[in-house]
Amino acid sequence: MFGWFGVQAGFFGASAHTLLLEALGLSPTVLAMVGGLLMTSTAMVGYRAIEWLNVWSVPLMVGILVGAVVWASTGQRSPLCCPPRRSGRC
Repeated sequence: MFGWFGVQAGFFGASAHTLLLEALGLSPTVLAMVGGLLMTSTAMVGYRAIEWLNVWSVPLMVGILVGAVVWASTGQRSPLCCPPRRSGRC
């Protein structure tokens, strides 16, 4: 993959690897290829694919945002960004 498309696919692969490391155990390269295929298929289909993607992703992002706000308001630490340490401080 070349150019900005390759950079975006690499970012996708690295981010997905960080989030799904324990669940899937896939390498960032494999995840970058999957992300590249998804981005390519969206570009090939055109605006209809982007509209379909928005119909599903926007409500999902709103749900995740609401969940994060609720979780943050309870005062609990996130195990993803702040793993517990022996001293008990973040």
